Amino acid sequence: MDLTTTNLAMSTSWNVRRHSRVGPVLAELRGLGFSLVELNNMPPAMVEGLPEELAKAGIAVQSLHDPCPWPVDSSGHRLGWSALPELSAPLEGERLSAVAQAKGTIDLAAHLGARAVVLHLGHVKTSVPQQQLFELLRAGARDDFCRLREQGLAEREALKAPNLQSALRSVRELGEYAARAGISLGIEVRDGYHEIPSFEELDLVFAACDGLPVYYWHDTGHAYRQEVLGIATADAYLQRFGSRLLGAHLHDARPERDHLAPGLGNLDLAGIAARLPARALRTLELSDAATADQIRAGVELLCQARPVGRCAL
Repeated sequence: MDLTTTNLAMSTSWNVRRHSRVGPVLAELRGLGFSLVELNNMPPAMVEGLPEELAKAGIAVQSLHDPCPWPVDSSGHRLGWSALPELSAPLEGERLSAVAQAKGTIDLAAHLGARAVVLHLGHVKTSVPQQQLFELLRAGARDDFCRLREQGLAEREALKAPNLQSALRSVRELGEYAARAGISLGIEVRDGYHEIPSFEELDLVFAACDGLPVYYWHDTGHAYRQEVLGIATADAYLQRFGSRLLGAHLHDARPERDHLAPGLGNLDLAGIAARLPARALRTLELSDAATADQIRAGVELLCQARPVGRCAL
């Protein structure tokens, strides 16, 4: 399928770990028909010479996922999420480090002619692991699930103030920086109940960033997992924040796993895509387990969202 006339991008999260150089990463995506990408999980060595490699592959960058480039240790290995500084960190030094990291992503986005940067704001540390909640649901232990979920939510509520205050300061500062750079920021709906912002906290984010290019970024798998946990529904997110929608990560999901190719989970992705405003950026964000054939079939499914004429995603 020719995707050159669509605004459907592919995230490099799918294949970046399989390659040591950026050229083969881009060539593989171009071979699947994508002419737009979202840069994610890309180490510093791959960012060097990126404009030339993009031109060679005939690919443009639509968005970047912070942090980009992805931080590495002294041996060049990617750091895990837990090792990265967070925009919600109560300690000012860590918060400023996360802000500087995000400003670097914004600078790179502007340099590459991208439109948007997707941000995670951080989390509140609680004692209830989300994975345990899903395990209780799978085991049919509904009473234990509800008890533990309420414990986790109560802990989050009691402990959130310092993290939320830091997150709001950070996103305001980044919104001002992005405005000067001509970049829009997308605050991504989170997967974890302990992460920031919650459904209600998104209103606080937008109030803190009034007049700045700070918007909502939907993620189909994250919203679905929140719905499975009974925290908030995907429809509620889209209805309440649809007017502020900048873009969406599209992937299928089951309760125990997301970032699946469209058609391999429980979501009506074609229906969801059809509800998104035409102006919304769209990124297929898949795990590296997805095969090329699954991706092709998934793109065909997404294109059913616009049945008249060419695929207009």
